[in-house]
Amino acid sequence: MGIDPLQMVAIALSCLFGIGGALVGLAVGIRTVVRDEERWRVAIESLDLTRSDMARLRLDWGATLESLEQLAQAVEKGRRRSAASEAVIAKRDQVDDAPTGPVTSADMRNHIRRQMKVARG
Repeated sequence: MGIDPLQMVAIALSCLFGIGGALVGLAVGIRTVVRDEERWRVAIESLDLTRSDMARLRLDWGATLESLEQLAQAVEKGRRRSAASEAVIAKRDQVDDAPTGPVTSADMRNHIRRQMKVARG
């Protein structure tokens, strides 16, 4: 019961094909791992960039909100000033329109002088 030389050649070729297949599979696996590592590295870099952009945008948003609050305060201050000046003008108009007694030329001159002072100052 010896091994026939043809069987030896078949066994050797089978081993050779097995080793060759294993080497090809290993090479493909290594190439896939290297490619996947590169993809993961790019994805991690993109994520880090997104995080830094998010932090910068949060800071910008905070500054924008502060600017809007200051603008709202300035608008409110201007509105109050405008309302106060309108009240003063309305009060002055009421005083000017109030009926007076007999008007003399001296009263008319004094009234004109007061209006000129108000217009200048």
